[in-house]
Amino acid sequence: MSASSSQMPDPVNINTAETNLRQMVRRAASKDAQRFLITEPDGQKAILLGFDDYLRLITRPLPITEELNRISRINGNDKMTMEEIDAEIAEARADKRKAL
Repeated sequence: MSASSSQMPDPVNINTAETNLRQMVRRAASKDAQRFLITEPDGQKAILLGFDDYLRLITRPLPITEELNRISRINGNDKMTMEEIDAEIAEARADKRKAL
């Protein structure tokens, strides 16, 4: 009845979809981001997918974001913990106050 977001979704008959809609929505919104192809006897009608999955499909990172991510990976900053990030911010703010 379902497939992962990297595959074509398995077809789900519209009657089955009606009966299982709540469960299908939970699966679509889950970390696994399953997708469902809703069908009727005369063909394919709709795709059910989670909102985060949808946003990943329709949006592209800005070039500056991709560049900053690349630089972050090179410098190892992409591995920083929240505590390390908070400490960096606190240090930068303290330096700014000293400069005033």
